[in-house]
Amino acid sequence: MFISTMQLDPSAATPLYLQLIQGIIKEIIQGDLAAGDRLPSIRTLAKALGISRITVENAYNQLMEEGYLISKPQSGYFAADLKDILRYDEILEGLNAVSKPGTVSAETRPAGLRSAQTVLPPVQYNFRSNYVDSQSFNSAIWRRYVHQALKAQDLLTSYGEAQGEEVLRYTLAKYSYEARDVKCTPDQIVVGAGIQSLLHILCGVLKDRVAAIGIQSPGFFQAEQIFRDHGFKTEPFSLDMLDSSKPSPYGLVCINPSNPYEGGALPSVKRVELLKWASRTKTFILEDDYIGEFRYLSRPIPSLQGMSNGNSVIYMGSFSRTLVPSLRISYMVLPLTLLPAYQKLRDRYNQTSSGMEQLALAGFIADGHLSRHIRHLRKIYAAKNHLLQQTLQQVFGNKIEIASYESGLRVLLLVNSRQSAETLAGLALEKGIAVIPVSANSDSRPQIMLSYAGIPEGDIPAAVQALARAWSSCLL
Repeated sequence: MFISTMQLDPSAATPLYLQLIQGIIKEIIQGDLAAGDRLPSIRTLAKALGISRITVENAYNQLMEEGYLISKPQSGYFAADLKDILRYDEILEGLNAVSKPGTVSAETRPAGLRSAQTVLPPVQYNFRSNYVDSQSFNSAIWRRYVHQALKAQDLLTSYGEAQGEEVLRYTLAKYSYEARDVKCTPDQIVVGAGIQSLLHILCGVLKDRVAAIGIQSPGFFQAEQIFRDHGFKTEPFSLDMLDSSKPSPYGLVCINPSNPYEGGALPSVKRVELLKWASRTKTFILEDDYIGEFRYLSRPIPSLQGMSNGNSVIYMGSFSRTLVPSLRISYMVLPLTLLPAYQKLRDRYNQTSSGMEQLALAGFIADGHLSRHIRHLRKIYAAKNHLLQQTLQQVFGNKIEIASYESGLRVLLLVNSRQSAETLAGLALEKGIAVIPVSANSDSRPQIMLSYAGIPEGDIPAAVQALARAWSSCLL
């Protein structure tokens, strides 16, 4: 295993996480890590290499984004099967030709593959980041509630409630109704350490009720992988497929109505149509609402769950974007019809989220800090959103179309180019700009996603100018 042979250089200009990424890629390409091989846990690898767990986590997340690793719930990280995707001999040549420690050849990236001799610069402008604005969170206030939670001796010496601490579920029921019009009781709420752990539980609930699951394009890779691991059949799903005159081919459809990738949030007329279809065909809807509160040109649209009065909609909420990603607390609201099935298997699953953090979060929300924090975030992200789309229009003109910028934390570009989205992403990466290529649907133009939450506002104009230079030779 590569743990014993990998060497990182803390004194090198290249960040340790990039050195780790390059080392793991090389092990995969050389076959030392075969498809399906399990990698060490974040904690184990950090200890073995003498680096922080955050460094390992950043590397693993980047490798999953680029398709080199796969994460399986409660199992760990595994090497992906790359045959027929990458040109092994050229990649190895590029890796071995790198002259500077820690630099990464363009051939190590699956998107937009270039010459094997190309050496990628460090990422200067990261539009692929899943992080939040680093200056937005008041950690001093949060520490106060953590210190209060530490006084709960009974909780500190127990595993906590399997469904989540009652005080947090009560608080979430009240808050989610006020903020997102979610209608539920505390008994309908299940708390877990991230959406993936909750999906694992949901699969057990749906086991005897659902065979096929429809995933709205462009998909939710982690959810799709979990469903498949549990034996469910997954297929692409589109709102154009709604037909109440025919039986639904799915038992569950997964959508993100507050922030779809094309256009704005799902209009009310379409929401009503979807709910009627689900009711008539007896299909459950999984509503992913992880950034539903971020809408800038108008008020946030209430949840789909609220419009359905809690019937047939499974609601998923998270605090990774409203607070900080390291706070691993998410929650799921089950329809009343699914509660008996959940209650039968509830005690099979230990609680995965820290009880102490659950108590801290309950106090933080109850005292109004979350609502104030979200109002503050809306101002920050609205300013970034406006600056980004304004700068894009000024720099690119009619060479791009901005397809989505009303809500969420991302902007979708339709680029007037004959190149693929993957090639455009590769060209950008060669200039130190990380962007997200998106598979095209009805529009034939390549689609590029820009995630702006983690990029400093002051960097946006320079980043857009650099992106224009990277694409200058292939825009129409």
